[in-house]
Amino acid sequence: MCRVLVVLILIGLTTHSVSAQSQVAGSKNYGLGGSSVMWLPRSAALFLNPAEIARLHQDEFLVSTHRFSTVPSISAARFIPFWGTFAVGIANEANHNWYSAAYGRLLGKHQTVGGAINVVRGGVTRLTVSLGTALHLPDSASQHSGLHAGMSVVNLSLEARSPLFGFNVGGAYWVVPNTLRWQAAWQLQGVNGGFLMGAEYRAGPRLSLWAGTLSFSNVSAGLSFKTSYVSADLTVGDVGISFSLNFRISEKARDVRNRHFRSGLDAYDEERYFDARGHFLTALQYDEYDPHARTLANLATAVMETTIVVYFREGNSSEDRGDYLEAVNMYSHVLLAYPDHEDARQRLSEVQLKLHDHIQGLIATGDSLRDLKKFKPARRNYDRVLDIDPGNQEVPLRISEMESSINEGVRSHLSRARAFLATNQIKKARRQFEQVLVFDRRNAKAKSGLESIKARRTTKQLFQRGKSALDEEEHFEALNIFLEVLRRDEKYPEAKAFLDRTREILKPEVEKYFKRGLQFYVKEEFQAALETWNKALFIEPDHRATLEYSKRAELKLEALKELE
Repeated sequence: MCRVLVVLILIGLTTHSVSAQSQVAGSKNYGLGGSSVMWLPRSAALFLNPAEIARLHQDEFLVSTHRFSTVPSISAARFIPFWGTFAVGIANEANHNWYSAAYGRLLGKHQTVGGAINVVRGGVTRLTVSLGTALHLPDSASQHSGLHAGMSVVNLSLEARSPLFGFNVGGAYWVVPNTLRWQAAWQLQGVNGGFLMGAEYRAGPRLSLWAGTLSFSNVSAGLSFKTSYVSADLTVGDVGISFSLNFRISEKARDVRNRHFRSGLDAYDEERYFDARGHFLTALQYDEYDPHARTLANLATAVMETTIVVYFREGNSSEDRGDYLEAVNMYSHVLLAYPDHEDARQRLSEVQLKLHDHIQGLIATGDSLRDLKKFKPARRNYDRVLDIDPGNQEVPLRISEMESSINEGVRSHLSRARAFLATNQIKKARRQFEQVLVFDRRNAKAKSGLESIKARRTTKQLFQRGKSALDEEEHFEALNIFLEVLRRDEKYPEAKAFLDRTREILKPEVEKYFKRGLQFYVKEEFQAALETWNKALFIEPDHRATLEYSKRAELKLEALKELE
């Protein structure tokens, strides 16, 4: 802005006086008979009504010429969202140089206010001020509809009346929204007053036509052609030709608006209502007529306020019942919706301290359980810490050390258990397997070892039954039991010896069963013969004669079956 001001001053020093109808507010205002006190979105508005520079939402630079030979005015504007629009300019009128710095901003939805400080040089240098306001009552969500009204006081001096003093008041109405506007104003210039009137026809987004008159004596007409970066205004009137070029020197206000609107939608979808509201309000800074941005800004505000109340209440409730992690989440949601919520920030800070103490308590409890070899509940405490604080650096090391201890303990106890089993120290082996399950409740080897010990207990009981049967001279029962014992555990101590002893007792029965089987064989009762000889083989599995005749009987049975 300082560079622009220097350039303006240097150019302004080379300008020449323009008489008759004023052209300092630009060619368009000149073409409308000077009646644009209520609607002039150009940086040159600071010379007519500084409130109207608030309609500018992008940076602009305007230069006006008279008959393409002299420069009535040069002006530039700088827009800063949420602050307003600043403008500087140099004008030459009635043999006076006029240096101005102005500020304007929106007040409410569509009303603008503004003021300027001016230095007027021409014979006597005076410091003056300009003040203005403008109001727009649109019929629809468009700046080109409805009623405009405006008023300004220009070059008001506290010392003496400035030769450039002026008072302007007027109104405009869009007869056809977005197409045709009629406007009229009354102007007091120095000591003379006059009635001003003009009309503008917008033939399209790029082309506009206008005409105007000053007190029905001076008549003017012109046109404007607008591109993305430059607007050219040309007016022909009784006092000559006026030509203005208006350069846009920043990004289009529409493009910035659209970008913030999209960002607002994204933030709203992500429940970042504070950010969403900020983007929608920024979109409105660039286009106060955008109904969607205004609606969504109000909605985001309402949702944000509701969200803050709900999450803050939930945070308090979670804190009261000791669920500090949930309380942290709730207060964080409040700050996500409204980062400047001081109560939530303070509560979050206090709860985070409580949560830290809670985490340290869980770690201490886990350590105590680990030392007592209660590894499962210890692990639950450590896992709870990681649920609350996934980035915790202490707990993973503890878990790793505990798992190493568990694995070492498992290996050690399994090795001892196997050694005790090999020497038939069943009780000691059982205790070792049980110690393994203290370290690892799901260890398959320990469970299998305990099952084998349980089976050994059953086998021992079975062996004792065999001994009782032998003592009671139930020799075949004893023989069956000792064979079952050896089937379960071929290394079972004493079982082999008692089996041999029982067979020795039953050995005289072998010849009896053999001879009885022969009798069945001779009678061709081969099945009965086989059943009898099986009893002999049960006592003496290697009895040759019985084995031989058993084969013969089986062959006979097979031959008979084939004949059938």
